[in-house]
Amino acid sequence: MTSTPPTGRRRRGVQTGRLAPETQPPSHPPAPAPVYCPHCGYQYGGMGDTERTSAELAAASETGIKVECPECDRRDVPVRTKPEKKTIAAPPIPRAVEQIIESVFRVDYEAEWKRLHENLVVGEERGDSGTVTRSLDFAEDNARSAHKLWVNMKLEYERYKTEREVIWGTMRAEATAALQAEKDQGSRDKRLTEADVTAKIAEMYPDEFRDVEIRKKKFELAVEHAGAFSDLWSSKCRSLQTMLSKLRGGGER
Repeated sequence: MTSTPPTGRRRRGVQTGRLAPETQPPSHPPAPAPVYCPHCGYQYGGMGDTERTSAELAAASETGIKVECPECDRRDVPVRTKPEKKTIAAPPIPRAVEQIIESVFRVDYEAEWKRLHENLVVGEERGDSGTVTRSLDFAEDNARSAHKLWVNMKLEYERYKTEREVIWGTMRAEATAALQAEKDQGSRDKRLTEADVTAKIAEMYPDEFRDVEIRKKKFELAVEHAGAFSDLWSSKCRSLQTMLSKLRGGGER
Protein backbone atom coordinates (compact mmCIF):
# COMPACT_ATOMS: atom_id res chain seq x y z
CA MET A 1 0.00 0.00 0.00
CA THR A 2 1.39 3.33 -1.07
CA SER A 3 1.71 5.96 1.62
CA THR A 4 0.30 9.44 0.95
CA PRO A 5 2.23 12.51 2.04
CA PRO A 6 0.61 14.45 4.85
CA THR A 7 -1.85 17.11 3.73
CA GLY A 8 -0.51 20.67 3.66
CA ARG A 9 3.06 19.58 3.07
CA ARG A 10 4.84 19.46 -0.26
CA ARG A 11 7.82 17.37 -1.20
CA ARG A 12 10.94 19.28 -2.03
CA GLY A 13 11.18 20.23 -5.66
CA VAL A 14 12.59 16.99 -7.05
CA GLN A 15 9.61 16.11 -9.21
CA THR A 16 8.48 19.68 -9.99
CA GLY A 17 11.88 21.30 -10.42
CA ARG A 18 10.85 24.16 -8.06
CA LEU A 19 12.00 25.09 -4.62
CA ALA A 20 9.73 24.46 -1.71
CA PRO A 21 7.82 27.55 -0.55
CA GLU A 22 10.00 28.01 2.51
CA THR A 23 13.16 28.22 0.35
CA GLN A 24 11.87 30.53 -2.47
CA PRO A 25 13.21 34.10 -2.47
CA PRO A 26 10.71 36.78 -1.44
CA SER A 27 8.90 38.33 -4.37
CA HIS A 28 8.86 42.12 -4.83
CA PRO A 29 6.27 43.85 -6.98
CA PRO A 30 7.79 45.78 -9.92
CA ALA A 31 8.34 49.46 -9.27
CA PRO A 32 5.48 51.45 -10.74
CA ALA A 33 6.25 53.69 -13.69
CA PRO A 34 6.33 57.42 -12.95
CA VAL A 35 3.16 59.26 -13.87
CA TYR A 36 3.17 62.76 -15.30
CA CYS A 37 0.75 65.59 -15.94
CA PRO A 38 0.43 66.01 -19.73
CA HIS A 39 0.16 69.79 -19.37
CA CYS A 40 3.11 70.79 -17.21
CA GLY A 41 5.11 67.54 -16.86
CA TYR A 42 4.62 67.36 -13.09
CA GLN A 43 5.56 63.91 -11.74
CA TYR A 44 2.88 62.52 -9.45
CA GLY A 45 4.05 60.42 -6.58
CA GLY A 46 7.39 62.19 -6.56
CA MET A 47 8.63 65.08 -4.45
CA GLY A 48 5.85 67.42 -3.47
CA ASP A 49 3.03 64.88 -3.97
CA THR A 50 2.14 63.50 -0.54
CA GLU A 51 -1.48 62.48 -1.20
CA ARG A 52 -1.03 59.92 -3.95
CA THR A 53 1.49 57.24 -4.63
CA SER A 54 2.99 56.56 -8.01
CA ALA A 55 1.33 53.15 -8.03
CA GLU A 56 -2.13 54.62 -7.43
CA LEU A 57 -1.70 57.10 -10.24
CA ALA A 58 -0.26 54.48 -12.56
CA ALA A 59 -3.46 52.54 -11.99
CA ALA A 60 -5.44 55.72 -12.59
CA SER A 61 -3.70 56.21 -15.92
CA GLU A 62 -4.62 52.67 -16.95
CA THR A 63 -8.30 53.05 -16.00
CA GLY A 64 -8.68 56.59 -17.36
CA ILE A 65 -9.31 58.21 -13.97
CA LYS A 66 -8.71 61.96 -13.98
CA VAL A 67 -7.12 63.86 -11.13
CA GLU A 68 -6.16 67.40 -10.17
CA CYS A 69 -2.61 68.57 -10.84
CA PRO A 70 -1.10 70.41 -7.83
CA GLU A 71 1.49 72.10 -10.03
CA CYS A 72 -0.53 73.76 -12.80
CA ASP A 73 -3.85 73.76 -10.86
CA ARG A 74 -5.71 72.06 -13.69
CA ARG A 75 -8.63 69.84 -12.73
CA ASP A 76 -9.72 66.62 -14.43
CA VAL A 77 -6.21 65.95 -15.75
CA PRO A 78 -5.77 62.57 -17.48
CA VAL A 79 -2.45 61.34 -16.11
CA ARG A 80 0.05 59.58 -18.37
CA THR A 81 2.77 57.08 -17.64
CA LYS A 82 5.21 59.03 -19.90
CA PRO A 83 5.55 62.80 -20.16
CA GLU A 84 4.51 64.22 -23.49
CA LYS A 85 7.31 65.96 -25.34
CA LYS A 86 6.37 69.60 -25.67
CA THR A 87 6.76 71.02 -29.16
CA ILE A 88 7.82 74.65 -29.21
CA ALA A 89 7.02 76.34 -32.50
CA ALA A 90 7.68 79.89 -33.61
CA PRO A 91 4.55 82.05 -33.94
CA PRO A 92 3.26 82.21 -37.52
CA ILE A 93 4.01 85.14 -39.81
CA PRO A 94 1.45 86.18 -42.44
CA ARG A 95 2.54 85.02 -45.89
CA ALA A 96 2.43 88.54 -47.35
CA VAL A 97 4.72 89.82 -44.57
CA GLU A 98 6.98 86.79 -44.93
CA GLN A 99 7.49 87.59 -48.61
CA ILE A 100 8.64 91.11 -47.71
CA ILE A 101 11.00 89.70 -45.08
CA GLU A 102 12.46 87.25 -47.59
CA SER A 103 13.02 90.05 -50.11
CA VAL A 104 14.85 92.13 -47.48
CA PHE A 105 17.19 89.27 -46.65
CA ARG A 106 18.04 88.36 -50.24
CA VAL A 107 21.22 90.17 -51.26
CA ASP A 108 24.45 89.63 -53.22
CA TYR A 109 26.94 90.81 -50.60
CA GLU A 110 30.08 91.14 -52.71
CA ALA A 111 28.40 92.72 -55.76
CA GLU A 112 26.41 95.24 -53.71
CA TRP A 113 29.39 96.18 -51.56
CA LYS A 114 31.53 96.84 -54.66
CA ARG A 115 28.79 98.75 -56.52
CA LEU A 116 27.97 101.00 -53.58
CA HIS A 117 31.64 101.90 -53.07
CA GLU A 118 32.13 102.74 -56.77
CA ASN A 119 29.05 105.00 -56.89
CA LEU A 120 29.76 106.97 -53.75
CA VAL A 121 31.62 109.80 -55.58
CA VAL A 122 29.67 112.18 -57.86
CA GLY A 123 32.66 113.14 -60.04
CA GLU A 124 33.86 116.32 -61.72
CA GLU A 125 30.39 117.26 -63.01
CA ARG A 126 29.08 118.07 -59.57
CA GLY A 127 28.46 121.65 -60.72
CA ASP A 128 25.85 120.52 -63.29
CA SER A 129 22.32 120.43 -61.92
CA GLY A 130 21.27 117.58 -64.25
CA THR A 131 24.17 115.42 -63.04
CA VAL A 132 23.42 116.19 -59.42
CA THR A 133 19.71 115.40 -59.96
CA ARG A 134 20.54 112.00 -61.44
CA SER A 135 23.05 111.37 -58.64
CA LEU A 136 20.39 112.23 -56.07
CA ASP A 137 17.93 109.79 -57.64
CA PHE A 138 20.49 107.01 -57.54
CA ALA A 139 21.72 108.02 -54.08
CA GLU A 140 18.31 107.50 -52.48
CA ASP A 141 18.10 103.99 -53.93
CA ASN A 142 21.69 103.31 -52.93
CA ALA A 143 21.03 104.51 -49.39
CA ARG A 144 18.25 101.93 -49.11
CA SER A 145 20.56 99.27 -50.59
CA ALA A 146 23.33 100.18 -48.14
CA HIS A 147 20.92 99.91 -45.21
CA LYS A 148 19.66 96.57 -46.53
CA LEU A 149 23.23 95.32 -46.76
CA TRP A 150 23.86 96.43 -43.19
CA VAL A 151 20.81 94.67 -41.70
CA ASN A 152 21.72 91.50 -43.61
CA MET A 153 25.20 91.58 -42.13
CA LYS A 154 23.72 92.13 -38.67
CA LEU A 155 21.53 89.05 -39.14
CA GLU A 156 24.49 86.95 -40.31
CA TYR A 157 26.49 88.16 -37.32
CA GLU A 158 23.74 87.00 -34.95
CA ARG A 159 23.65 83.65 -36.78
CA TYR A 160 27.42 83.35 -36.41
CA LYS A 161 27.24 84.07 -32.67
CA THR A 162 24.55 81.40 -32.24
CA GLU A 163 26.60 78.78 -34.09
CA ARG A 164 29.73 79.90 -32.24
CA GLU A 165 28.00 79.11 -28.95
CA VAL A 166 27.70 75.46 -29.99
CA ILE A 167 31.49 75.22 -30.34
CA TRP A 168 32.12 77.50 -27.39
CA GLY A 169 29.72 75.54 -25.19
CA THR A 170 31.60 72.29 -25.80
CA MET A 171 34.94 73.88 -24.97
CA ARG A 172 33.45 75.61 -21.92
CA ALA A 173 32.03 72.35 -20.57
CA GLU A 174 35.35 70.52 -20.94
CA ALA A 175 37.28 73.41 -19.41
CA THR A 176 34.85 73.58 -16.47
CA ALA A 177 35.20 69.83 -15.90
CA ALA A 178 39.00 70.14 -15.92
CA LEU A 179 38.87 73.00 -13.40
CA GLN A 180 36.49 71.08 -11.16
CA ALA A 181 38.84 68.08 -11.25
CA GLU A 182 41.69 70.35 -10.15
CA LYS A 183 39.52 71.68 -7.35
CA ASP A 184 38.58 68.16 -6.22
CA GLN A 185 42.25 67.20 -6.17
CA GLY A 186 43.06 70.19 -3.95
CA SER A 187 45.19 72.13 -6.45
CA ARG A 188 42.51 74.86 -6.64
CA ASP A 189 40.62 76.12 -3.62
CA LYS A 190 38.72 79.22 -4.73
CA ARG A 191 35.32 79.37 -6.39
CA LEU A 192 35.36 79.00 -10.18
CA THR A 193 34.67 82.17 -12.14
CA GLU A 194 33.91 82.86 -15.79
CA ALA A 195 37.41 84.33 -16.15
CA ASP A 196 38.88 81.05 -14.87
CA VAL A 197 36.88 79.08 -17.43
CA THR A 198 37.89 81.38 -20.29
CA ALA A 199 41.54 81.16 -19.31
CA LYS A 200 41.28 77.36 -19.16
CA ILE A 201 39.71 77.25 -22.63
CA ALA A 202 42.60 79.31 -23.98
CA GLU A 203 45.03 76.93 -22.30
CA MET A 204 43.35 73.73 -23.53
CA TYR A 205 42.44 74.94 -27.04
CA PRO A 206 44.88 77.75 -27.93
CA ASP A 207 44.44 77.56 -31.73
CA GLU A 208 40.67 77.16 -31.67
CA PHE A 209 40.27 79.87 -29.05
CA ARG A 210 42.36 82.32 -31.07
CA ASP A 211 40.53 81.54 -34.33
CA VAL A 212 37.03 81.80 -32.85
CA GLU A 213 37.73 85.06 -31.03
CA ILE A 214 39.46 86.76 -33.99
CA ARG A 215 36.68 85.74 -36.37
CA LYS A 216 34.06 87.09 -33.98
CA LYS A 217 35.88 90.41 -33.60
CA LYS A 218 36.39 90.79 -37.36
CA PHE A 219 32.72 90.10 -37.97
CA GLU A 220 31.69 92.56 -35.26
CA LEU A 221 33.87 95.34 -36.71
CA ALA A 222 32.72 94.61 -40.27
CA VAL A 223 29.08 95.01 -39.17
CA GLU A 224 30.01 98.26 -37.44
CA HIS A 225 31.71 99.48 -40.63
CA ALA A 226 28.67 98.51 -42.73
CA GLY A 227 26.49 100.58 -40.40
CA ALA A 228 28.76 103.60 -40.85
CA PHE A 229 28.71 103.01 -44.62
CA SER A 230 24.91 103.03 -44.59
CA ASP A 231 24.97 106.31 -42.65
CA LEU A 232 27.41 107.71 -45.23
CA TRP A 233 24.96 107.07 -48.05
CA SER A 234 22.17 108.73 -46.08
CA SER A 235 24.46 111.69 -45.51
CA LYS A 236 25.25 111.82 -49.23
CA CYS A 237 21.54 112.12 -50.01
CA ARG A 238 21.32 115.20 -47.77
CA SER A 239 24.48 116.67 -49.30
CA LEU A 240 23.18 116.23 -52.85
CA GLN A 241 19.86 117.81 -51.90
CA THR A 242 21.74 120.81 -50.54
CA MET A 243 23.93 121.01 -53.68
CA LEU A 244 20.93 120.78 -56.00
CA SER A 245 19.10 123.45 -54.03
CA LYS A 246 22.07 125.82 -54.36
CA LEU A 247 22.52 125.08 -58.08
CA ARG A 248 18.86 125.76 -58.81
CA GLY A 249 18.86 128.84 -56.62
CA GLY A 250 21.93 130.18 -58.42
CA GLY A 251 20.33 129.61 -61.81
CA GLU A 252 17.20 131.58 -60.87
CA ARG A 253 19.12 134.76 -59.99
